[in-house]
Amino acid sequence: MIHKLSLGAVCGLAVMLAAPSAQAETIRVTIDKLVFSPAEISASVGDVIEWQNDDVMAHTVTAKGEFDVVIPPKKTAAFTRT
Repeated sequence: MIHKLSLGAVCGLAVMLAAPSAQAETIRVTIDKLVFSPAEISASVGDVIEWQNDDVMAHTVTAKGEFDVVIPPKKTAAFTRT
């Protein structure tokens, strides 16, 4: 009987470790010399996208129908995906 309980506990632990995390992520994008890095990102609902504009001019980031964010020069802007 002890053997079965131990095996069950190990299987339960494996399932918990394999489950995907429900925590939101912060995705950081740097803008320098007109280059966005990384150039492409993928964000899930609840994730925060943060842009750091190191250029001397403002930039705009747009996802049609979702957001339109202006990032002033030498500033950071953020958006939480809903």
